Amino acid sequence: MDRSKRFPIDLYKLISVGHKMKCTKEFTDSCIHYTTDVVLGVLVTLCCLIGSLENGFVLKILGKKVFKSPVCKTRSKCTNTTYLLLCNLAIADLGNLLIPTPFNAFTLFYGRYDFFEKAKTFSSVLWYDILINLVGWSSNLFVMVSMLLVCVIAVRRAVALYLPFKYNTYFKPMNIYILAITSWMIAVAFACLPFYVSSKHSYKPEYGNSIAHLGKFGALADKGMVYYITFLFVVTVVAVTIPALIIGTASFLVVLRLSTRKNIQYKVVKKKQKESEENAARTVTIIPIIFFFCHLPVVYRITTSFIAAMFAISNSNPPDFLQHSFFAKHYINMLFHFVLLTLNSCANPLVYLMGSKKLRNTVLQYREHCCSKLRNPFGNKKIKEEICLENCREKSTKQTLVAT
Repeated sequence: MDRSKRFPIDLYKLISVGHKMKCTKEFTDSCIHYTTDVVLGVLVTLCCLIGSLENGFVLKILGKKVFKSPVCKTRSKCTNTTYLLLCNLAIADLGNLLIPTPFNAFTLFYGRYDFFEKAKTFSSVLWYDILINLVGWSSNLFVMVSMLLVCVIAVRRAVALYLPFKYNTYFKPMNIYILAITSWMIAVAFACLPFYVSSKHSYKPEYGNSIAHLGKFGALADKGMVYYITFLFVVTVVAVTIPALIIGTASFLVVLRLSTRKNIQYKVVKKKQKESEENAARTVTIIPIIFFFCHLPVVYRITTSFIAAMFAISNSNPPDFLQHSFFAKHYINMLFHFVLLTLNSCANPLVYLMGSKKLRNTVLQYREHCCSKLRNPFGNKKIKEEICLENCREKSTKQTLVAT
């Protein structure tokens, strides 16, 4: 059997020709791209598995607390608004890890975007279009939901610090339900609008266009691509600028409030106000980190697509500093495109634990409960039997006393 059939062609050439020092620049670049794709694919796969387990664990705990908490009078009305927001955020992260992320890992393992090209041979063109649209739409949807929910969390922390006594009136359970549903509806609208515009102008969006793939834009320079890329760029700028202003303003107000309180040595009398300040202090450090990891890959992807489309429409090559810049490299493009979005979904459960004191306590209680079950798997049944026997003995003694 030929040895070249056992390995990918890049790896075989690297083994057979590399030691003779006859490697060309194109061959070296292809080897680097191949190895970076494999390494990043492994990272995305590990992040997908770890993040799915983390978000599933958080959802299991939050589901029990939301629907079985003693604070809840019924299963449909729960007064714990923090768990409701965190539950929606965990659902969005889990959806991002289960739907678009596995296909992103496939694209990295198969090299660039050849997986979707090979999908045409395995199935009909209809399934090919559905697959591409599903991956792009679901990724945009879940990322947008995460951004909007992060905005709600930041505003809640600022209101809890500035208006602690009116906090419960502003953020009632019904208001939190409305905000969560509105976030999902806005995310669905923003995720569907680009595909609607592209269908009206007979342009099918390419998956993963960027500066690193300028050569593919030659045959696509038509009016439909102009409308699609421009609209997507404008929508992304609007969808990123507004949450950025909200989160930045809320974080600045929290920092300002805490700094002034420390300077004048203000003593907090109310326990609720003290807890709100502690939570706000944690949120100030956590929220910008979430915002950075959640927004930067989206901005990078859409901005590079817009720049590449503009140069392709004018039938001109981009400047050398753009083609050979740090952000135009293949592994940087893949890192921003796939890995950071996946890491964001993995880091959110840890952020929940840092920002929510209630969730930390519930996790500790759940851990103690699981440890007690492992130590005494039949302990609860024995305790119940002993309690029943004691109750029966007490009843029998009471009956004998009454009879005497």
